[in-house]
Amino acid sequence: MNSTTYGMTPEAASREFDAFRREATKLERHLEDRVARYQQLAQRLTVGDNNNNGGPGSSDNDHNFSQRSSLLDNAESGTAFHDNNNNNN
Repeated sequence: MNSTTYGMTPEAASREFDAFRREATKLERHLEDRVARYQQLAQRLTVGDNNNNGGPGSSDNDHNFSQRSSLLDNAESGTAFHDNNNNNN
């Protein structure tokens, strides 16, 4: 079998592999950063709602959970409410 069976030399294949590996590492770090930001946001939404509810046995607990859940769903989908009146344009 000849060294260019797949259309490139071993040296070119090695360079291409290294480039792919660098790109994969960069994407992995970016993904890890996004997951960490999501976890912080989810924790803030959860902790914020837990601190503002009426406490154990409150009739608002189901509403607060529903509100927290919808805020988290919106944040996940990128459609979280943004107050356009506070823009610094």
